[in-house]
Amino acid sequence: MVEDGTMKEFVLQWPWALLLLVALPPLARLLAAARRKRTEVLERLGGQAYQQHVSRDVLRLAALALLILALARPGLDPRYLPISGAGRDVVFALDVSQSMLAADTPPSRLEAAKQGVRDALDALQAERVGLVVYAGSANILCPLTRDMGFVRYMLDQAAPRTVDFGGSQLISAVEKAIDQVFAEGREGYQDLVLLTDGEDHGSHHKRVAELLAEAEAGLLIIGIGDAREGARIPQVQADGRTTWLQHKGAVVTTHLNREGLAGLADMCADASYVEAGTAPFDLGHIYAGYALDRPTGAVAQGASVVIYREAAFALLPFVLLLIVLGELDVRQWPKWLSSSAAISALLVCSPCFASEPPSSGAEDVASRFEATVALQESEQYEEAIAQYAELTDHWKLSPAATAAAVFNRGLCHQALATRLEQISARDALPELQAAQHCFLRAMRANPAMLRPGRRLDALAGRIREIEEQLAAEDQQKDAQSQPNDDQGDPSDMGDEDWEMAEEGEYDESMSSSMPAQGDFAQASDMQPLPAPNYSADEILSEEKESQQFREQKRAKASASKVEKDW
Repeated sequence: MVEDGTMKEFVLQWPWALLLLVALPPLARLLAAARRKRTEVLERLGGQAYQQHVSRDVLRLAALALLILALARPGLDPRYLPISGAGRDVVFALDVSQSMLAADTPPSRLEAAKQGVRDALDALQAERVGLVVYAGSANILCPLTRDMGFVRYMLDQAAPRTVDFGGSQLISAVEKAIDQVFAEGREGYQDLVLLTDGEDHGSHHKRVAELLAEAEAGLLIIGIGDAREGARIPQVQADGRTTWLQHKGAVVTTHLNREGLAGLADMCADASYVEAGTAPFDLGHIYAGYALDRPTGAVAQGASVVIYREAAFALLPFVLLLIVLGELDVRQWPKWLSSSAAISALLVCSPCFASEPPSSGAEDVASRFEATVALQESEQYEEAIAQYAELTDHWKLSPAATAAAVFNRGLCHQALATRLEQISARDALPELQAAQHCFLRAMRANPAMLRPGRRLDALAGRIREIEEQLAAEDQQKDAQSQPNDDQGDPSDMGDEDWEMAEEGEYDESMSSSMPAQGDFAQASDMQPLPAPNYSADEILSEEKESQQFREQKRAKASASKVEKDW
């Protein structure tokens, strides 16, 4: 690292490797001794020692010297590379409530949010990263760390089951991040990145803004989901069937709460709201723009490091050439060099004598595409889908060609769904969903292509109609299969009854042998209390456990009041 000054045009980055050169003189003496021994043996046998042995040894020593020089890593073309600061502390707060399972953002809002975090991890360099998940309560999946591999592993575990209670209490995630994740002394260098649909966050936005202002932490909100039409929340039953979440007999439709999230951003002094909606988004690019002018860790301004272009690789061909020449008879060098020159010239000039240029495979791709379109026009949709999949998966196509192939594949799925719908709407639904996925993929491959977007609205409406029809049929079947019982279910005990049992309520059926209040008072007079012998660390540890217990009780009390647990 250098602050300023001139740079050398040529340096050895590992100069200690030159110490290996001290081995060359002893090795030269050994080779000379071996050469004399060979000469003596040849003279005794009546032969003649050729000068080629000296040349061979010289070439071998020269190759070894060049190899040692390459190991010293010679560097050329120096340039300054500025060093970034120590980076900021970034905590991702991921909403894992049931509303994030809605599939209006393929494959689901939660998976889209997790993929956004993965993209951000690839873009972050010097930042420390933490991960908090929340619904009705919050849990810390990863403290601040620079181990991005561990963060990715814990991100894969994020699911609605990783929190204790359902609902959407953003205040619990903010309190958890500020109290237990953010580091002391890093005020002004910390950011909270919130990924949520904003569904039913309650009325704690003012308190959230106050906590973030006290911690001097920034807030970046990513809104995920459809704010206009919304989506239903799938639930997988034990028998593998997929049903839809219901509340008071009606299917729940969850929407992106853009007004609530935008209002939260307005309340905070250092916050920004980005509505991703149902489209793919690059969270790494979004966060880079958000943190562009924000301060990083304390590193001297103007600090930089000098980077040299490696020259060692340019020496390796000469090393190989010297080794090859050392193994040849010196009298055969002209013949070998002339043969090598002829072969090299033939290789260079061979394209000039070719009858036609080599095929790049473009004609083969075009012919395959035309054949697949012919299958589609002849209504052989299954075969056409397979051919389009092979084209996009196994051939390198341009973005425009990829978008066209994927769009045509979606048309095949849609036509196949129309054919199946005459038989069973349940069988046609997967084909419609596959067509929707293909149209979205075509839009990502070529944003200038308008036809997929025009078909998506009508396709989404048809999918919604079929899903509602199937849900109504499932409800009717469930109603017919369940007997009418007037007796209540013991498992339907209210929250108040369970809380009374946990608080230790008792009745007359309890043992009457327990001492009365007067007996306790008398016992306390007879036996004096022992003197406290707790240390300060034990008292702090006990207080921390009590605080965690109170947080659990408060979260449970909040969960019992939540009417909408999604």
